[in-house]
Amino acid sequence: MPIATVARTQQFVFGALAASILIYGVVVVVAAKGEPVPLDPMLRWILAGVSVMTSVAVLVLRRARLPPLAEDESPYQRQNAPPPVEVVPEAVVAKLFTTYILTWALSESIAIYGVVLAFLSQSPKEFWPFGFAALLLILTNPPTRGRLESATRAAQ
Repeated sequence: MPIATVARTQQFVFGALAASILIYGVVVVVAAKGEPVPLDPMLRWILAGVSVMTSVAVLVLRRARLPPLAEDESPYQRQNAPPPVEVVPEAVVAKLFTTYILTWALSESIAIYGVVLAFLSQSPKEFWPFGFAALLLILTNPPTRGRLESATRAAQ
């Protein structure tokens, strides 16, 4: 597949999932209004613990399945880089895209824990720590052309 097509598709899905976290925030602010309901503090701790475990799973998945950027392929050191890759093999696309979607969806799930807390408590403030954590986690793993090129070179 042409690298430009693959990169554009990955960026579109990434943007949609990142935007969905922001949309959750808007929904919570608009819909989770009412008389605040006290929550059992244990529920907050449980969801916070699940969020930490989810974050660790995301980091482990990234480390295990995404190819590292080679030293000379970092965006700041392109002058010594090999010629650009124009076509990405299907197997590379499948592995990268699967890993990206898994890690992005797991990151997004942290925001959903916050949505659950916000609706149960009728208080939007319950969402914000989870929403910010999810957004931070997803924004630290954007799809890049360098990653596609690196994965293609590693597969050859």
